[in-house]
Amino acid sequence: MILLCPILSTGSRNTYMSKGNKRLPNKIISRIVLGILRWYLSTIFFLKLERNDTLKMTPPYLLIGNHANFWDGFLVNLFIKEPICFLVSDEYFRTPLFKMLLQIEGSIPKKKFMTDLAAVKEALRAKEAGRIIGVFPEGMRNWDGSVGELIFATAKFIKMLNIPVVRVLSKGSYLSFPRWAHYKRKGKIIFDYELIMMAEQIKEMSIDEIFRKINDSLSYNEYDYQRKTMNTYQGKNLAERLELYLYLCPNCQQIGTLTSRDDVLFCGKCGYQVKYNVYGFFTNGKERLYFDNPADWNRWQVNYTKSLLKTYQESNYTGIFIQEKDVNCQMVDHFKKLEPWKDGQLLWQGKSILFHKNGKEYLNFELEHIKGINVQYNNRFDFYHKEQLYQFYFNCDSISAYKWETMIKLAQQIFF
Repeated sequence: MILLCPILSTGSRNTYMSKGNKRLPNKIISRIVLGILRWYLSTIFFLKLERNDTLKMTPPYLLIGNHANFWDGFLVNLFIKEPICFLVSDEYFRTPLFKMLLQIEGSIPKKKFMTDLAAVKEALRAKEAGRIIGVFPEGMRNWDGSVGELIFATAKFIKMLNIPVVRVLSKGSYLSFPRWAHYKRKGKIIFDYELIMMAEQIKEMSIDEIFRKINDSLSYNEYDYQRKTMNTYQGKNLAERLELYLYLCPNCQQIGTLTSRDDVLFCGKCGYQVKYNVYGFFTNGKERLYFDNPADWNRWQVNYTKSLLKTYQESNYTGIFIQEKDVNCQMVDHFKKLEPWKDGQLLWQGKSILFHKNGKEYLNFELEHIKGINVQYNNRFDFYHKEQLYQFYFNCDSISAYKWETMIKLAQQIFF
């Protein structure tokens, strides 16, 4: 990836280069970058094309897809000649290397899970410039390979653009590089590009009808597919960092006691353990196998967490629910990160998330005013509180930020 740096250039939020009346990225540089990425990614994964309806299409059109692999934005572009103008979390524009890569493709920064009118305006300009626009309607990489809840605003976005919509499904993308994983795995990723809506159809459809259409077309579960194909995904330390995703032991029901080592996930409290194999499934030769895959395990832990929170609400519990030590907190002003507060404690008490420093309450975030909750880079926790973005870095890299995201979202549903 370092080889890309000499041919990349930085710029402002407007990422297009002028060409007559159009605003386009530099095609020569884009093709060089995509060529290098095609070579690089093909050395990591086995890439296969199943169907490609875009071959006879002329931009502008919109591409929507499932999102399970860190490299998805680049992977889906490998079978399309033109660079795709993706709407991308503005967080990646704060990292110099990714900012340069994304600007080469003419990507648009967007606030995650927040209304961003500037991003919408840029998308309209991309349409007028004859671009291919890309969106992942889940709004984030999914944790288990199944397409999660889609953002309803995507349907409004499609209605507003009124251009053809292509759905791309990537099968095997999750098992090649699970969101929680530390290392990539060598295995098949199969791509299917299908034209699902024409502009004339969109004009006649309601927003609800568009939303149902994209939900139906993006319906996919990696483990259902894998049970049929049983493709192998070879790599080292296959279970490493699985505790970033699975935070609750099914044997003793303790939170935060799971640890991974090599291809094994085990509980430090009761000793329960499972082995993660090259097919992406769990095995256990000694004890009860509660779940044979991470997705089913997660569905159970979410339901169990929900029941815990309901119990706390009914009993008016005001004590500390969960807490982490050695946490850094940082405020972000647009694209600028401010000086962080280091080595504090993050804790959840009552209906507030508190950040303590030197044994004293430093920041108080009321749950009802928290929005835009998300996990970045697998184990960093972000949210907006009263329009201000805060980021929390756990100094211990095995702490689950997903745990915090899940619990806060559930609490907001239950408490308010």
